[in-house]
Amino acid sequence: MHEETWALLVLTLVPKLGRKRIQQLVAHIGSAREVCRLREADLRHYRVPAAARKVLLSGRADKIAESQLEQARAVNARVISKYDPEYPDLLRQIPDPPQILYFRGNSALLKEPSIAIVGSRRCSAYGSEISLKVAGELSRFGLVVTSGLARGIDSRAHQGALEAGGATIAVLGCGVDVVYPRENARLYDQILEKGCLVTEFPCRCYPAPPNFPVRNRIISGLSLGTIITEAARFSGSLITARLTLEQDRELWAVPGALTNPGSFGPNHLIKQGAHPLLSAQDVLDQLRPDILEGLLNLASASNEAVTESACSSPTSLSRQERLVLKLLEPHRPRHIDELVESTNEELPSLQHTLLALELKGLIRQTPGRCFHKRLL
Repeated sequence: MHEETWALLVLTLVPKLGRKRIQQLVAHIGSAREVCRLREADLRHYRVPAAARKVLLSGRADKIAESQLEQARAVNARVISKYDPEYPDLLRQIPDPPQILYFRGNSALLKEPSIAIVGSRRCSAYGSEISLKVAGELSRFGLVVTSGLARGIDSRAHQGALEAGGATIAVLGCGVDVVYPRENARLYDQILEKGCLVTEFPCRCYPAPPNFPVRNRIISGLSLGTIITEAARFSGSLITARLTLEQDRELWAVPGALTNPGSFGPNHLIKQGAHPLLSAQDVLDQLRPDILEGLLNLASASNEAVTESACSSPTSLSRQERLVLKLLEPHRPRHIDELVESTNEELPSLQHTLLALELKGLIRQTPGRCFHKRLL
């Protein structure tokens, strides 16, 4: 284990020290290792609480950390810090990254392109179905789905990813060895087998209400953006939405009926400027070109199979529709004037063709009368 990782583990387990104070001490002193070596006068100078000073100076802090490592090893959990290569790059960029991460499962997923899907624990049938569907579509395209393993929307997002054969990350508000809520025990095991469970809380740490707003910054911090499916007026998911914007990530919200209390949050976010999400395609449209290119390489085989199947069926597409479809690419919208020139078709005829392809779900129109092939 890296020396700084060990020192950070020690500090995070010291009672009454707190993550913000640790961050300030490390920034001021220069390293976690040097913080662990401070004398009592220095600890008093930096206003370290008496309980924390006692643990640090007595040598108990190292013993607590050794015990924690043994507990982690007992459940095949790993402990990493920002000094380890496995630490996710996106998470490093947030204002308050966790000093230590505990994880079980496939750590490689922590560095894969991910989208967070979160929402109400008491979700409607509509919110449940949308979460399952969107998570499945994003997973089939190669994106990792991240959520919080809570009841309702979170659980459905994880299930949608797994049922589609994709990968998912669960960010916990408790120790990585604690299953919460208990009814998600089977889902927990499925994620352990096919995804990744991650937390900043030590093993055997049981869930407490203050833990969940804290863990929300990790859900959004691991992700390129966040989808809010349903959220009531005072939902914790709106904290995740705020953190997403503070971290300069994309934010989508699923519009809903005005009579549904769970639609208040998404509708309010859309009013404030969040992207409305009508399908998984809306997420893909906002991805950076380099990320989209990487995903396209993974999805190209299945995409080409679908396109070739559609193009080869004489009853499904006309000759003109097949021609236009071949001219369009998923990641480079083409203006209608460019298509007129390429096809030598009159504008009214081309508009009719484009409308037919759009109704068949094969292409998508973007602002400025531009068109591109749909990815999903």
